Amino acid sequence: WGTWADKDKLLAVRDAVDAMRLKSTDALWAGALAEGGAFKLCGGEHWDATLRTWSGDATTREIEQTFLEGSHVFLKPLVGTVTLQKLRRGRDGLTPLGPKKELRGASGGVGG
Repeated sequence: WGTWADKDKLLAVRDAVDAMRLKSTDALWAGALAEGGAFKLCGGEHWDATLRTWSGDATTREIEQTFLEGSHVFLKPLVGTVTLQKLRRGRDGLTPLGPKKELRGASGGVGG
């Protein structure tokens, strides 16, 4: 995906995303993050970093998010497994492009 982009810059961004760490307190997890949602952690004119959380009793954890054509999306699951599917919108709705990719984070119970 995105062979037109500078590969060295993409690798540098990937390494920076991989190096991100979230420091928090039990109060933060028990309060704001317990209900779930999307929290913008930081950003700039052409980028942002968003933390998505779900409540323990969420009935679904599916997200459909659209990005501008040519965007690069870096996902870093903190816990559990994320399945990523690139889709193209057409007359008949969304059509999968390529195989699904599974990303694995830490095991449940980490840090707690």
